[in-house]
Amino acid sequence: AGPTGPAGPTGPMGPAGSAPAAELLHSVHVPAQEPEDAGLPLIFNTNQVQAGTSITHTAGTGVFSIVRSGIYQILYSVTDAAAHKTVTVELRNTGVSIPGSRTSGSTPMSTGTASLSASIILNVTGTASISLVPVTADSTFTNASIQLIRLGNAV
Repeated sequence: AGPTGPAGPTGPMGPAGSAPAAELLHSVHVPAQEPEDAGLPLIFNTNQVQAGTSITHTAGTGVFSIVRSGIYQILYSVTDAAAHKTVTVELRNTGVSIPGSRTSGSTPMSTGTASLSASIILNVTGTASISLVPVTADSTFTNASIQLIRLGNAV
């Protein structure tokens, strides 16, 4: 065999690839809700945006099902109107607290409110049942919002 010849010219550029399909769910509950006991999930009555099949939720319930392994970002916010009180909420997976998801707030005046919010990244292998749960009792929550977004494959 003889020596290798020179490289040929570069071929034409191929077509642009498409972005992966969105996998997300955004749900809200604006009216006031007063869970009977601490530890019961907050209810979300309206699914405003849902894309894909990795995340499911039945409107009027407090559990969000992740049915596909992956890395997920979960963001929530809620307002509490408990006067002169510190309130705490957290995300739970099948009833177990998710580290880094707990947040607390205080209402210093009788007419004040506390805004509670957090954002976490969660590696889900298999499935998960996510809920937003008050840790303190006797609170009135309004303007609840939660977003679950699949970012990519599980690690």
